[in-house]
Amino acid sequence: MKCINAGLGAIIGALSPLVMTMMGMMIGKKQQLSKQTIAGLLLGALGIVIIFYEHLYDLMNPQFRMGLMFSVIAVITWSFGSVIIANRQKNVNPYYSVGWQMLFAGIMMSVWSYASG
Repeated sequence: MKCINAGLGAIIGALSPLVMTMMGMMIGKKQQLSKQTIAGLLLGALGIVIIFYEHLYDLMNPQFRMGLMFSVIAVITWSFGSVIIANRQKNVNPYYSVGWQMLFAGIMMSVWSYASG
């Protein structure tokens, strides 16, 4: 079952720096963002909105909405995990923590794919 195309999935995945920055400001260490960083994040978000504009008519399709929702949830949970790991890091090799993230993501995706048929 095809919900969204790979290009749109990649575009939604490109939201992760914006989501990570926002979560980092809310959850993580309180740090001041520079004007350049804010401008870059806003420009990137605007670019994603402009690219997504051509897919607005697809919102009428329930499968598209479901795929969009799962993709956004994936970006949010990926960002949350990255922010939490960055804030609680204690001399852990970054490749080690990324490996654990990928392992658990793979397990969850396998369970979901077997459960959904």
